[in-house]
Amino acid sequence: MAVLRVVPTMGKPKRRVNPKVTSKVDRKLKELTLREAKRYIGKLPPPWTPKKRGRHPIHDARTVAILCLMMVACNLTYDAMAGEMESPYLKEILGVKRLPSRSILHVGMQKLSQKYVRRFNRLLVKRFLKGGVTVIVDSTGIRLMTSSSWYDIRIGRKNRRRDNAKLHLAILPNRSVIVEYKITGPHRNDSPQLKFLLREIKQLFRVIGDSGYISRKNCNLVVKKNGKPFFKLKSNTTGKSKGSRAWKKMVQFAKQFKDVFDKIYHARSQIEGVNSALKRRYGNFVRAIKRKTRDIALALRVLAYNIKQLLYDRTARHLGVPFWIECGQ
Repeated sequence: MAVLRVVPTMGKPKRRVNPKVTSKVDRKLKELTLREAKRYIGKLPPPWTPKKRGRHPIHDARTVAILCLMMVACNLTYDAMAGEMESPYLKEILGVKRLPSRSILHVGMQKLSQKYVRRFNRLLVKRFLKGGVTVIVDSTGIRLMTSSSWYDIRIGRKNRRRDNAKLHLAILPNRSVIVEYKITGPHRNDSPQLKFLLREIKQLFRVIGDSGYISRKNCNLVVKKNGKPFFKLKSNTTGKSKGSRAWKKMVQFAKQFKDVFDKIYHARSQIEGVNSALKRRYGNFVRAIKRKTRDIALALRVLAYNIKQLLYDRTARHLGVPFWIECGQ
């Protein structure tokens, strides 16, 4: 007698960004992203200052940083970006007569710092952080290219090693913007990262995360910011407070009002869509071999994604149409 196997399938999305908005933005996404990056980076100090000794640099640091962001946003290699910089729209929008070479872009990626990228990102999402906000947290793995494929071919080996980095994200569900991120090794637990992800948020309403974030310490952290934790319970979770009233209240609510808790927790699926969008648009791996350049490339993906979401939001308000629509529409 044959045994029927039921293969679980992923649920279909219930809503999407209005196609009237996406079609208007996506057709000119490169130019719009460039203008938006230039506008915001103009509000920040230069990402680095030239050395006092030696020849003065030809290209402005902000211009190099914007082009590094564009390279990541378009998912291009250095050589492909060199070809893209032959297009006249880059010089016209940036207002320069000459663009830097691929080697200068490579140096620029090494000079950019996580501190500067986070400052840039805080400026992008500032308008969405008013009042108590709902935050969804999760992490996703990004494959790394830790060795040269050309060297592998040269020595005649087949490299089977697969290294990964872990990208921890905190998003705001109203527009799916990434409010904070953190890059760690693949074996780091999710739970200790919550404090870092919420550090810039003063007022919370809800924090939603899977069972990887459940702990009494995290429940206390959320309640301290006037929020309510909604972390998925494990099979062995008990309601013993052990000094944490926030933990006890969350567990009691989850067990007594299971349907309500599950309905609120279901919003966590939205961050899975963000993880998928990052990988589909910018790739599921990073080409950079050095750790600093690799982490900057991942951080610039967050900036590029947030700029795209801000463009969608502005276009929706300009057209007077809803940002989200049901998938059946």
